Amino acid sequence: MTGGGLGMRSRDLLKIGQLYLNKGEWKGEQIISPEWVEKSTTPHARIEFGPGYDYGYLWWITEFGGERAYYMTGTGGNKVAVFPDLDVVAVVTSTYYNGGMKAHAQSERILGEFIVPSIKE
Repeated sequence: MTGGGLGMRSRDLLKIGQLYLNKGEWKGEQIISPEWVEKSTTPHARIEFGPGYDYGYLWWITEFGGERAYYMTGTGGNKVAVFPDLDVVAVVTSTYYNGGMKAHAQSERILGEFIVPSIKE
C-alpha cells in the first residue's frame, strides 16, 4: 500500500527521484520511457487546498526556493523533490506523523529556505 504503507530508506527514495531526473534511465538502461517521465511530471489537474497545487501522474508540480520542481510526498512530511534545472534530487525524511499540513509545510520550508539556496551557492 503506497499511500503511507511503504517503509523505504532515504537512499531508496533518492533512487526513484534520480531515475526520473535521468528521464527514466538507470545505469545505462532505459527503465521508464522518457515520454512517460515527461507526461507524469506535467500538470494534469489543479488541486485547490491552501495555495493550490498542480498534479501530474503521482507527482506534484511546484517551485521551492524559486526553482521548478516535481515531487512525491508522504506521511509525516516526507518528500522526494526533483529539480531538473539544478540537476538535483533532494530527499527530506521526517517523523512528524499526525502533523497534518504542518508536517508538509515544515518540509517545504526546509526545501525552499535551506536546501535550494545551499545548492545555488
